[in-house]
Amino acid sequence: MTRSYSIAVLPGDGIGPEVISSALEVLDAAEQRFGFRTDRSEFEAGAQHYLRTGELFDELAERLRDQDAILFGSMGDPRVTPGILERGFILEMRQRFEQAANVRPVRLYPGVPSPITGLTPERCELVIVRENTEGAYVGRGSTVHAGTPNAVAMQESLNTRAGIERVVDFSFRLALGRRRKLTLCHKTNILVTAGQLWQEVVNDLAKQYPEVEVDYVHVDAMCFHLPLSPSASMLWSLTTSSATSSPTSARSFRVDSVSRPART
Repeated sequence: MTRSYSIAVLPGDGIGPEVISSALEVLDAAEQRFGFRTDRSEFEAGAQHYLRTGELFDELAERLRDQDAILFGSMGDPRVTPGILERGFILEMRQRFEQAANVRPVRLYPGVPSPITGLTPERCELVIVRENTEGAYVGRGSTVHAGTPNAVAMQESLNTRAGIERVVDFSFRLALGRRRKLTLCHKTNILVTAGQLWQEVVNDLAKQYPEVEVDYVHVDAMCFHLPLSPSASMLWSLTTSSATSSPTSARSFRVDSVSRPART
């Protein structure tokens, strides 16, 4: 029996429709090659839709919940105040559907030029995993005395052990199917309290995955190492910050939304 999946398609704004159009062509080819099919439902969402109707995520939530995956383009328009779409749709969707792992594969394909001199496909294949619902992405903050010389802005960053364990465990499992190396990337010398919790979780879970080599790098050092030696870290686990690993087959139609790979 041919496997079938229901997919919500949200082209959104700007480059979104163009990217989604190309992504659907790739999906068509994948269906032919791997023998599955998709039932696609397109939904209006984004800045244009918001300006016309005032609707954000709440109006779509239950209809999207019934889908196997969401193929998401982009959202944004200068006419919409920053934060409205980001908090009212994107962050709301991540948190409501527990899209905890932002998975970003990095791969240089043969024959594709790179701005980094001498870089080869063998030296450029890693995955960056970022926690996607906590830290700065809780989307909370406030301003007191707005519009006066005494204005004070507070932006919250929240880290829970449960949230960290979820994405770090995912990263370890991902690393198992790749080159078995995991690098925690944070700023523990400045973000001491959050960084300590992240490091504690990584250290604790590392005992369950003795096959995986674990190390740590500051985020500013990572910015230096990535263009010079991307192969040095096969999987970065970033806090709201990040993490990295090597090749995987994790199912994901939007990198924000991934299933948990089985441990083998």
